[in-house]
Amino acid sequence: MIKHFAIQYLRIIRRNKSFAIISVLGLVIAFSISFLTLIYLLNESSYENFHSNRNRIYRIISEYPKWDEIEPTTPFILSSTLEKEFPEVENSTRIRVQDDIEIRKDNFFIRERSFLFSDNSIFEIFTLPIISGDPITPLKDPYSVVISEKAANKYFNNTNPIGKNIEIKFKGVTYNLIVNAVMNDIQYNSIIQADIIGNLSIYLNYQKERYKKNNIDIENNWISGLVTTYVLLKEGSSIREFKSKILKLAGRYETKSLGIRYFTQELSDIYLKSSFLTFNNTKTGNLQILYLFSFISFIVLIVSAGNSIILYISLSSNRLKEFGVRKVYGADKRNLSKQILMESCLISLLALPISIIISISSIKLMNTLFKYNLIFDVQLIWEYIFGFILIAVLIGIISGSYSILSIVNLNPVETLKNKWLSGKKKLHFNRIIIFIQLFIFSGLFVFLSFMIRQVSFISNKPLGYNPKDLFIVKINPDEFKDYITFREELKNIPSILNVTGGWGIPPLGSTDTDLLPVFDDPEREVLVDALEVDCNFLNTYEIPLINGNSFSNYSYSDSIEYILINEEAISSLGLNDPIGETIYDYKIIGIVKDFYIHSLHEKINPMIIILINPKWVHEIAIRILPDTEKATIEQIQKKWNEFSQNASFEYEFSNRLLNNQYSHEKNLIKILSFFTIITIFISLMGLFGLTIFISKRKAKEIAIRKVLGASIKDIIFKINKEFIIMVVISNIIALPIALYFVDLWLQNFYIRISVINNLWLFLITFILSILIIFGTVSIKAFQTSLTNPIKTIKYE
Repeated sequence: MIKHFAIQYLRIIRRNKSFAIISVLGLVIAFSISFLTLIYLLNESSYENFHSNRNRIYRIISEYPKWDEIEPTTPFILSSTLEKEFPEVENSTRIRVQDDIEIRKDNFFIRERSFLFSDNSIFEIFTLPIISGDPITPLKDPYSVVISEKAANKYFNNTNPIGKNIEIKFKGVTYNLIVNAVMNDIQYNSIIQADIIGNLSIYLNYQKERYKKNNIDIENNWISGLVTTYVLLKEGSSIREFKSKILKLAGRYETKSLGIRYFTQELSDIYLKSSFLTFNNTKTGNLQILYLFSFISFIVLIVSAGNSIILYISLSSNRLKEFGVRKVYGADKRNLSKQILMESCLISLLALPISIIISISSIKLMNTLFKYNLIFDVQLIWEYIFGFILIAVLIGIISGSYSILSIVNLNPVETLKNKWLSGKKKLHFNRIIIFIQLFIFSGLFVFLSFMIRQVSFISNKPLGYNPKDLFIVKINPDEFKDYITFREELKNIPSILNVTGGWGIPPLGSTDTDLLPVFDDPEREVLVDALEVDCNFLNTYEIPLINGNSFSNYSYSDSIEYILINEEAISSLGLNDPIGETIYDYKIIGIVKDFYIHSLHEKINPMIIILINPKWVHEIAIRILPDTEKATIEQIQKKWNEFSQNASFEYEFSNRLLNNQYSHEKNLIKILSFFTIITIFISLMGLFGLTIFISKRKAKEIAIRKVLGASIKDIIFKINKEFIIMVVISNIIALPIALYFVDLWLQNFYIRISVINNLWLFLITFILSILIIFGTVSIKAFQTSLTNPIKTIKYE
């Protein structure tokens, strides 16, 4: 019987190709997007699942209340203290990601961005399988190193690297390290991403020498957070008790005066739940995009399911005579119900395998479009296939159920007379589904319009300095011994207008802050941004000096630090006439106009601009003549090679760095645009299919109207009227809901557009939705209006 119904239904589909194509295509698109979303969700939620001890591993994070910062870094000494004083701690390790390491390959040093320093215990806590070499103590020697298979192939050309040297350059010092082990390439779904792991003692010794100048024992210091600490708790330990105890650790040692506190973060939470952290250099995901993907794929599935339901009901209503004949020949309600349900499920189930094939084939395209790294893992996916089958069957059941309620209860005489078509029912269910689709379309379009407007607004807002024709070159002060001479040499290049240097210069964004006392209330302190620059900074960045002097006539001094302050600092620090005032060791010599050093997600904070010691310059900003980039960079690189001791030459244009500040928002716009277009497309397909059905249902009415003198315009307006009314109502309802979510999203920005002043975006959405709906419906309405009315009435 099933085979008979299937063959018969396929024949019906062949006679109604437009209905079948629209229904199947909509479901294929929706299932494909849902399947891709599932792959994305499983990829994102699979991070750290491969570690055998994952449920017992925690990262220690530090809170600095005075600086209003929470960081994933901790002091060196915390790891050993936890092992000694906390019996529930089985093991701990310290990690330092170092992306400025250079490694010799052939005769050149190249930058290796997948390098980290750690203790040997990293291999005891995390599941990082050693495939050759020493599997127990691969980092026992200070100058030992563990490399991945990828790094072994890269640096040793597929030969056995065990026992061989690998030469690295770190902070201007060259080290010959011995490869003690080779590990498997670390899986993509891990926050720990490294092809080379070196012994932490190298990094510790570097910091010891650095801090020794200030008489600080950094190894036993409790203030400076320079490493990330992970702990492995013993089986059966109470995490609640451990959290309570580690919180009390803040009251000991040297942390009490600064109010530093320590917290734990579960390993499984690190990837998706670390947006609150500052200075986080581990790989992170975006929970917001995860929710957005899930929500919109659900919306697309709803819209597509709505189409399937509408079109099947429409198709069923055209088969009333067939059902009437079946009833006359003895078919009961049960048999007809089975037939309708099997037919409605057939379309959904037909779309499913097609969508799975398309989804798997589209992964590479999705990775390119949205800059993801989705991987199709059969082991993760296969158990969810049954869920998709259930969804497909559910859509079929919903589609068929309405037809069953509407058709099966009619007596044979009514069905043979097409009473469902000729009666007063207006297919309210169909209209409800179309209304929901229009509501979704309007809401998405309004939200997308405001997102585009906001990103355009912040991208074009003046920053207080000129970012055009400006690019940044990063330098390592340990390798670059004569910055001043290099700067003056660059000035001699005709196409270079000015050169400056500093640490954290815009738009890289300084991460340094300081606490300064309010001038008339020294007990109260204000957190200020601290930016270190040289004497050419204001001229190079074209930042106006409001009062006082710039750094042009000053040189760096060990005894006193000359500073400029911005306008915001004047009011925040309670300064009336700040020129010449001294705060701690800072002497104020000038006031500059406010400018942004961070993105427009944040407000302009009080800022001090410090004259930097040339030995600590980390970036050089170079302003050039327009349209001279290529030739100027070639000349700069020649000079670079004379001063850099074979360090790699890396630069980035200021405008590109500024664009990167809003890469998250631009990616969201891409995603939302993609989903909005898909949603509109599916909705319009359903609308077009419904228009075909309505045109057939009203064929006799339209023919009579034409005979009575109705014009083509009148007929098109008649068919469009009810849809236009639905567009108007759906837009009115969608507006406040969309604006609510727009306002929530805009809270991410300190500088943002006014919703009230941009309500014209809603007007554009309203007009576009009417034009799109009117155009879609009118295509079939126009075709119907051209039909000869005599033929229609004759057939009727």
